[in-house]
Amino acid sequence: MPDTLSEAAVWSLLEGIAGRVQDAHLPGFKALFVIGSLAGGYYKPGQSDVDLLALFAGSRPGEGEYKKQLEVLESLVGNRPENLDVDILPRYERDLEKDPNTGLYIHADLVARLLIQSRQLAGAYDLGNLKMPGPRDFQAEFPAQVRWWQANNGAPETCAAPLQAKYLFLVLRFWLAVLRNQLIYNKTELIAAYRQTKPSQVLSPALERFLAEYLQEEPIHPGYEKELLTFCGQLSSEILSLQL
Repeated sequence: MPDTLSEAAVWSLLEGIAGRVQDAHLPGFKALFVIGSLAGGYYKPGQSDVDLLALFAGSRPGEGEYKKQLEVLESLVGNRPENLDVDILPRYERDLEKDPNTGLYIHADLVARLLIQSRQLAGAYDLGNLKMPGPRDFQAEFPAQVRWWQANNGAPETCAAPLQAKYLFLVLRFWLAVLRNQLIYNKTELIAAYRQTKPSQVLSPALERFLAEYLQEEPIHPGYEKELLTFCGQLSSEILSLQL
């Protein structure tokens, strides 16, 4: 089994990637960010993934051009260490704008991630021009987040247990953002934060055990599935029905 890379070693690896991206002079390239646990201060060596975001001018191109852009970025990342997942995705300035019809962010979650858990590795982009999204932004984006998640992972009832846990955390995060104006990305803090708000829908002992097993990377015992689907459905209804 390969040795687990230290956090310092991961940052060193990312510096090399940033240099290659910067030197490639990609058309429309604005900046390269690392987002998520590494930038947010809760990275776990050997467990956490590394997410890179390459920001480009304008809007997302057609599917063919988008795939070419993605292939170029992945080639610049190079070979990933066996024990480290490094994902890189192109995103566009248009993704950071508000819908002129509603005045709400098109991609509130993306804007929030950049503002509170990112570090710029290459290029130059002023995040100071962005304002933190609010509950109405997250409420408006929630259906799209669910559609995106299911398009990439399948329906929650058919997913493997780790994906079901990630789906539950997604719903919890949006519930807190919309109903309590609390935005939390660290999964280990979400459960306690939800419980402390004294919600009407309480996490059952089975779901508590399920999430604890997932977070501790222990074997997951069955028996939680029906409650998970019911619980996520109840929270989703609260998110969408709240009058803001």
